[in-house]
Amino acid sequence: MLDLIGSLAIKVAIIDGKIEISERRVIEDYFIQNWGYDSEYVVHALDVLEQNADKAKLTDMTSALADFVRANPDCKFKAIQSEVKLMLHEIASADGKLDEREEMAIERIVSSLEQQNSLAASLSRTTAGAVSSASSAAGWLGGKLKGSRSSS
Repeated sequence: MLDLIGSLAIKVAIIDGKIEISERRVIEDYFIQNWGYDSEYVVHALDVLEQNADKAKLTDMTSALADFVRANPDCKFKAIQSEVKLMLHEIASADGKLDEREEMAIERIVSSLEQQNSLAASLSRTTAGAVSSASSAAGWLGGKLKGSRSSS
């Protein structure tokens, strides 16, 4: 999760030109205290993420996070979405000013996650409905075939 959420955090922190020490500290503390990562590992991992921050788009990053959450049934999409939103706001506000670009990036991330969750829920309902319909049809057909065999 550090690579997925950390990438978004770095992207928001750097979007106004550079990462302030206070923003970086919030990101480090988040992963050390909330996730239990080793502090040295977090510092080095965030350095790598910061060096590569310009290589990925926000939409690709949020899609990767959404894909990971959906692929892991023990992850609750809404809870992670809410936590990410709070953490990103805390990072953006850490330097004492909420830059418009930071605010817009957070809105795009949250909106993208909402769309991903909505799309996934819609696909899940559609798939469940199709499976239920197919199951009902198979049961009906099985009953008809069974009835035709017994009347022969």
